[in-house]
Parts: sequence; structure tokens; C-alpha cells
Amino acid sequence: MKNHMKHYLPGIIALTAIGFTCPATGDVIDLYPVTNDSTISSDIAPLIGIEATDAGVGLINITISNNGDDGTPAIDFVIGQFYIDDLDGAGALISGFDTLPADWGTPANPSNLPGGDSIDFVADASADADNPATKNGIDVTESATFILSLTTGTTFLNFMDAVQNADLVLGIKVQSIDVPSSEVEIPAKGDSFASAVPEPSSLALLSLGGLGILRRRR
Repeated sequence: MKNHMKHYLPGIIALTAIGFTCPATGDVIDLYPVTNDSTISSDIAPLIGIEATDAGVGLINITISNNGDDGTPAIDFVIGQFYIDDLDGAGALISGFDTLPADWGTPANPSNLPGGDSIDFVADASADADNPATKNGIDVTESATFILSLTTGTTFLNFMDAVQNADLVLGIKVQSIDVPSSEVEIPAKGDSFASAVPEPSSLALLSLGGLGILRRRR
């Protein structure tokens, strides 16, 4: 059964935390294509914004933005799933989601990032938009904030170091990909992205030659 979390902060603070909001200024986390079923995943990746901000002791805000309208040409898509591959065992940094946007729940379906096996991605936490995701997901020009709970003793700097070292990896699944101003046919409706660069074995699949490939570290 999907868990729909509630937020108990008062007034505008609560509405801001769980609604679709303008992203706060924070540490930007880049994404890279994991799959390329759409054939344009390399164009979509820079249009997905992720910013992490320190939300106080034991909490981190992750704001995910859909900037599809900034593309040339503009690309329509919906962000419908969010995954976290945390450190294993006692080294885990995230204890789970503290607060989700409205119309999102846990766990995601599917439970692991589609195509994530190509980068050894194993989700320890996940969430997705309620059906229909095309309505409840993060659409073009929208953003949403997820509040993560950190394990005892973990700091924001610990979290960011783990992301930068690819010890903790964030994953995003987008769907309903379309290029309204183009006659190019999109052969599939969705692609996956992660904050760690795919392994060399995935390069041929993505057809994105020229990327510097780093094997993720755990």
C-alpha cells in the first residue's frame, strides 16, 4: 500500500513544503541519462533541475524542477518518480522521506529506477506521483520539494559529499516525452536519469559519445 505522508507545519510554510513551488537556492545536483529510449535523453537531462538545501537538523530539502520549456526546442515531459540509492547498512545517510509533495506517495512503482541495473542502482527509498502521473507529476514549469530525513549524526555536508562521490545516487524517471514544435517521432514515452554517470558498458546504449565515464563508487 502506498504511504501518503502528511505535513504538520502551520500556514504558508506547510503549503510551500508540499506544493509545487519555485526552487530554492541551494546546491545543484547534475543528472545524466541512464536510458535513451526517447533518443533525446541527452537533451532532457539538463532540463531536470535538482537543488539540495539544508532544512535544519536532520532534514534536507530536495527541490526537483521541470524546465522543459527552456529547451531549444522546448521539450514536454512529466517527472513522475524519484529514487534514492543510499549507502549500504550502517553507513546509510537517509532514513526515509519526512514530507512528500501533494499527490505523491511511497514506495514508487516500479520499486527500482527503470534501467538502473546498468549503473548498479538499487533504490533504498522511492516515491512516485499518484495516477494519473501526467496530472499529478511535475509538469513543465513546475517544481516540487521533497523533505528527506537524515540518519542520526548525518549532516548536510555529509549528504552532499556522498552525492559528489557517487556513494549516494539520486534517480529520476520522466514520461510523456514530446517535442511539440518538431515532427520527430519519439519512439518511447519515458527515460531514466541519475546523479552518477553510467558505466562504460552503457555508453553504446545511450549513443552519447564523448562523455567522460566514471564508474560509481559505493
